[in-house]
Amino acid sequence: MSQEVPWRYNGDQDVAVPEWAVGFVYVITHTVREPGMHKEVLYVGKKALTSTRKTKIGKRAQAAEKASRTDGKAHKVKRVTKSSNWPEYWGSSKSLHAARETGVGTWQRTIVEWCHSKKHMSYTETKWQYLMKVLETESYNDHIQNWYRKDLVKPTT
Repeated sequence: MSQEVPWRYNGDQDVAVPEWAVGFVYVITHTVREPGMHKEVLYVGKKALTSTRKTKIGKRAQAAEKASRTDGKAHKVKRVTKSSNWPEYWGSSKSLHAARETGVGTWQRTIVEWCHSKKHMSYTETKWQYLMKVLETESYNDHIQNWYRKDLVKPTT
């Protein structure tokens, strides 16, 4: 496995998360230099800083809540928010993970834009994927929304 690589933002390794940020869009760059060959393979993705899940509330906790409320009702589920562990995140691409396992080349993880909402994250990820031409060049991205790399290949006759 490749050595651990810190996230960078604006060239700085000490990443300060803006207070308003919900997540970010990133580019992972894999550089391979061998005699007579130099290539860079990109991956563009998005990552939320936290995740929220619904979890069931136990019977005892429901009973305690029911007793403390004036309307006599109790919630059966609650929302739990936890950190997404983004500092260790390497994307969801299986081919990227396979390339990391080989130990070949160098890696760089760059935050390109902080996002203020989940919708902003989705839009920004798509914008960067098109700007970086991930379907038209060698990359670890296989699709952008419902556009796939194979859809852009000219059929041979």
